Amino acid sequence: MHKIGTAVVGCGRRGGDLARTLRASRDFDLVAVCDTDEQRLRALGREHATEMVSDYAALLRRDDIDAIAIATPQFSHRNLAVGAFGQGRHVFCEKPLACTVKECDDMIAAAREARRVFIVGQQMRYHLHLQRIAELIQDGVIGDPTMLWLKEMRGPFRVSPEHMWIFDQSKSGGMLVEKSCHHFDMFNWLTFSKPVSVYASGGQDVFHEMAGENNTICDNAFAVVNYENGARATLTLCMFLGRSHPREGGIGYHQRDIGVAGESGLIQTEGGMPQHAINIHESTSHNTTRIQLGPNGTVPTPFNQPGNVGIFMDFAACIREGRVACRAEVDRGEARGRDLGDLCALTEGGCSASN
Repeated sequence: MHKIGTAVVGCGRRGGDLARTLRASRDFDLVAVCDTDEQRLRALGREHATEMVSDYAALLRRDDIDAIAIATPQFSHRNLAVGAFGQGRHVFCEKPLACTVKECDDMIAAAREARRVFIVGQQMRYHLHLQRIAELIQDGVIGDPTMLWLKEMRGPFRVSPEHMWIFDQSKSGGMLVEKSCHHFDMFNWLTFSKPVSVYASGGQDVFHEMAGENNTICDNAFAVVNYENGARATLTLCMFLGRSHPREGGIGYHQRDIGVAGESGLIQTEGGMPQHAINIHESTSHNTTRIQLGPNGTVPTPFNQPGNVGIFMDFAACIREGRVACRAEVDRGEARGRDLGDLCALTEGGCSASN
């Protein structure tokens, strides 16, 4: 089977994660890594014994690259993605997609015009506890989901020279964009509906500066999302319960709770990060069913893969099969009878998919 020649753009921590996933994949061939920072470029290139390129335009002109994996800060995503589509490449782009709706629209339009696959790195959809919750909802165990929530209490983003841009609202979009794009995507997925209104209240109450530099992003917030089908989702996020550290979440308290309530019962996660078990509580009795998960919160099966592995499996399948959405959305679309055209824009020879 022909491997998909791929280059990773952005050689920081996240780029390293993607490079390791690609090197271990049977679907992809890591052809090159690209960064303007020579130190990071050399470190990642030597780790994987792959070609190192600092000129992105030259990288796109190569004929051995089919796809680009973008792992740079989000304020650079628009230009990198549009450039890749202009050269006929498929694109995996890390979350959040961009800081403005206009930039997102530009990338989607470029993908459609190029007729290439465009997938966003929402790898939380491949975590076992979320996959299992989605299956339980689809099977009607608690009826239609009416109330959803995610509460995460933790310390701040990591502090290191390569990550300081996160604390600049104009570059990262702030806490609810940089971090909670995962959470809002989860709400959209589990309600299988479209949001119609949002209310949010947040503030900067503890960390006014980070590592001696001005901090312009919130460190806590509440958000409520209302959906077309009547469901409501609430997000509670606190990021001041600890101290900054080069490894995110390395110092301080960290706990996350996820729940979904329907007329027939309640599904709720158990454990810290990652989640270890799911409890199903019946609404008309005291009965509780406990589902024990793997010790790491994920297990490698043909679909329930660790996040990075699973999403690249779907990226490869979309490229090879012209599939219109990730497998989870296809399955739920068939179960609910929803038009898959609503999930992503099908084009000739490929698809524009946001999972």
